[in-house]
Amino acid sequence: MQQVFIRWTWLRAVLHNGWWLVTSVYLVVDAGLSPAQLVLIGSVQGGFSLVFEVPAGVIADTISRKWSLVISQVLMGTAMVTTGLVTAFPALLATQVLWGISWTFASGSDVALITDELDDELDGISRINLVLARAARAQLTGAGRLTPRRLLDLGLPTAPILWFTVLGVIGLVLGAVVLRLLTHRINRSGADYALAAVVGVVSMLLLAFARDPVVGAAAVVLLNGIVTPLTRVISTIWVNARTTAEVRATTHSFLAQLEYLGEIVCGLTISAIASVSTMPLALVACAVLFAATAVLMRQPTNDEAAV
Repeated sequence: MQQVFIRWTWLRAVLHNGWWLVTSVYLVVDAGLSPAQLVLIGSVQGGFSLVFEVPAGVIADTISRKWSLVISQVLMGTAMVTTGLVTAFPALLATQVLWGISWTFASGSDVALITDELDDELDGISRINLVLARAARAQLTGAGRLTPRRLLDLGLPTAPILWFTVLGVIGLVLGAVVLRLLTHRINRSGADYALAAVVGVVSMLLLAFARDPVVGAAAVVLLNGIVTPLTRVISTIWVNARTTAEVRATTHSFLAQLEYLGEIVCGLTISAIASVSTMPLALVACAVLFAATAVLMRQPTNDEAAV
């Protein structure tokens, strides 16, 4: 079962990240979406996902987590294919909403299924695979939607898909190395999450004030290789350590709802800033959000305060 899981998670990570690398260029170059439209897609996607998240988690806990994953993959494949067939903003918005809904059937089911059935068999590399696969969705929301447009504005060399692919691979390798080194040292405290958020602040400011694509590319690698995987693995560890098998998928779904709610509110704010000002200012707003997260997560929890 462990080998099946490893093959599945790696295949899913490769397909999702590969699709997004091409799609991020397609949305900017072929569809010509503005920064405000890119972020707005993420906010609307988050709104629909917010509605579907808990019902999907309940289905996974009460009916079948495996069938929930099957439904997710079918919807994802449909969203992938239809995205490449349209260029109008309303149609692209619909395909991205379908993509977001598909993730609601997988966001809690995969972790709950693996935690319940494979926990004894999982080694460090397998856990890294899972987080990298789940991190694919994070690139489709928030700051992840602005980074491709910013790099193109900075003047990437010819063949942008090739450069995005190279940056994506570097980010995945860096993420795997970071998680390999830090997974067993994470103590589930808010300080770990706060540190990842501080790296997010640095990456957003570097990207906002970059004068050439090299600095911008380094900022994107920091975001995708350190911030995204670390925040995902820390939050997953928290949930798994504090829930039972019967409600684990539903709990992941509730937390995903909070995440979507944040994407809606913050995404609409960033979209408004991008529409009335400049891309760098919108990225500075992203840095402010990361900074606020770092401050909030650095506050001691009740358990930590009691020690």
